[in-house]
Amino acid sequence: MKGEKNEKEMQAENYERDEKDKKNEQGQKDKKRRKDDKDKKVKKDKGDKNDKKRKKDKKDQEDKEHNEVREDKEDEQREDKTARKTGN
Repeated sequence: MKGEKNEKEMQAENYERDEKDKKNEQGQKDKKRRKDDKDKKVKKDKGDKNDKKRKKDKKDQEDKEHNEVREDKEDEQREDKTARKTGN
């Protein structure tokens, strides 16, 4: 009788230990998945920031070029007016 009781207790302990191990293993998997999801989000956010910065830089460069062209035209118009005044 005593031997059977110990065997049943051992089976119960093994079962409890196995269940605990399964929970820990699942918890580790969940923890890794959450970390991976967070890393993906951070990477995406960085990508978005870089994309926004790239778009802003491109727009700034286009604005700068546009302003230079406009200033050149204004300078030419001033020179034409000055030339006409001095020519008359």
